[in-house]
Amino acid sequence: MINIIAAFRSRSQSMRLFQLAKSNNIPCCIINTPREASIGCGISVSYAPEYHSVMQNLYRRCSFNSFIGWYKMTKMNGRILVEKL
Repeated sequence: MINIIAAFRSRSQSMRLFQLAKSNNIPCCIINTPREASIGCGISVSYAPEYHSVMQNLYRRCSFNSFIGWYKMTKMNGRILVEKL
């Protein structure tokens, strides 16, 4: 399974992107940032890859000064692999 995560230094900004996505009918969830990523405030917004361009547009419309980056998270055979996009 592959998901994209948006990572922030600020929990409130993670929640803000999550709320924006939900209000735009984008299926997403708040997750604990995988320890394999070793980044951010501890929570991230996770969503399916097919929504990535829409999420990028939401990001551009708002001023998120604590944004760290987009990451691809792959779960395979009980392991989590995280790589920066």
